Amino acid sequence: MINSISITTSNRYPGGGGYIITDALALAYANELASVEGYTLTDVEAESIDNFCKRIKGEDPAYANFGDAEIFNQAQGLQISPMLGDTLGTKKYNLMDPSSTSLQQTYVGGCTANYDGVTTNGVNGYINSNIIADNFAGLDSSSACVGNVLRDSTSRWDFGNYATSNGFEGNLWRRMGTGISSYGRSWSLDNAVGGGGNDDNQGHTWINLFALPSEGENYHNGVLESTNSVYLRPSALSQLVLPFGGVNVNGNIYAQASNTMMFGHYFSGLNATMVPVWNSIVDDFMNELGKKTW
Repeated sequence: MINSISITTSNRYPGGGGYIITDALALAYANELASVEGYTLTDVEAESIDNFCKRIKGEDPAYANFGDAEIFNQAQGLQISPMLGDTLGTKKYNLMDPSSTSLQQTYVGGCTANYDGVTTNGVNGYINSNIIADNFAGLDSSSACVGNVLRDSTSRWDFGNYATSNGFEGNLWRRMGTGISSYGRSWSLDNAVGGGGNDDNQGHTWINLFALPSEGENYHNGVLESTNSVYLRPSALSQLVLPFGGVNVNGNIYAQASNTMMFGHYFSGLNATMVPVWNSIVDDFMNELGKKTW
């Protein structure tokens, strides 16, 4: 039997098995799911999200080498989607600002949810991050970290924006999948670069752009697959809404093959020393939840 968790008037969040959330960010997230969705985190979920928040803040002794908490700082006002619970309602919340509806994920077309994550139907379903990069003053044309964690490895899976018209500036696009090389695309319309031969979708895949001189770095499970040199740096990353499980081409979103997304993120880019740390934190989170298969 899985122990459920209830909210107390002491602003602590104790689990039936004894686990108590102590991190304020994790507590706000847990309380939002409970008060709005009527969902109480299991002890496993509560401990995992508590650990995750402490780690991105540099407060976990096991991660003492990054006490500057750069990941937490880079994510302020942006989106980390832990996708806990087992319904579309609980999966949508943004850890960084759980009470705000503007940065919650929405699910379009055929999408279903279970404990692992949100599965698209491969026909018209995709996950809308509701992020338009131009809307965030904290990001400029040299900094972004966007990616997700997937369950399966059976088919192609795209995410991000791809612009071919002058009305939209900048690309932030990643393609993975069985039978094709992994592709990342950023900044320019003319610099798609094939990946390093890794066709596996499972796990943590992201594009990282940071500082100047700028490059688009394409990572899969912490391994750098390819680098996109910057030929033309437009004034903005993108004016298009960014989807997962599909690609937004000039404002039209094309859904891709069915897959299960378990985690998503979008925030300012990480420097080279933080890239492996971020991957380790996400990996540990998936491990603690019992979701990691790669």
